[in-house]
Amino acid sequence: MSNEASPHNQHLTRDCLDEWLGNFSEFKYYFLRHCQIMAKAVGYYFDFDESALKVAHDNWRSRCELWESEWVMSDSSGLSHLKMMAILLYQLATVDWVNDIYEYDPSADGIIFNGSDSEKAEARLDLNAGRGTYLAFHFTIHVINWFESVRDDRKDIFVFRMTPELFHDLMVYLLSPRREEMAIFLALKCLYARD
Repeated sequence: MSNEASPHNQHLTRDCLDEWLGNFSEFKYYFLRHCQIMAKAVGYYFDFDESALKVAHDNWRSRCELWESEWVMSDSSGLSHLKMMAILLYQLATVDWVNDIYEYDPSADGIIFNGSDSEKAEARLDLNAGRGTYLAFHFTIHVINWFESVRDDRKDIFVFRMTPELFHDLMVYLLSPRREEMAIFLALKCLYARD
């Protein structure tokens, strides 16, 4: 299935980040929908703290404004999707927006985990340990991958280069109190470097 047709991508457009940045309700709908499908696929359901999620969104918007006004060249066309998503990931990792997770039977919704039983067991452990940061990281990667796959200035076909080891290392860093916004951006920039 192409990226354009996937049900997980139905709200992804070239303008979606600007729309989400300007409208908390739109962002919340797509973000939570994506995260709940991910959680349900591994047998979990979560409830969330809307006020914490709103704080993360407000901080995302203000940090994007700061980056654009202070740290990006004046002749640029604004923040790239990579910068915007790195800032969002940092903000979501700094607030406890997931209140709790619960066992869930994914067959009730017809949701199927796309992987082996051992991969599902590992994903359950990772989600349980990383909670909101784990879900936010996957959401960020999902959105960046979509943008990278539809670029019209790419010379080669997009290939996602994340390894399990790198995923683990980045999760440890994102859960660390020493995480930094710029470092998250640079890590993602390296992951998505292209010719």
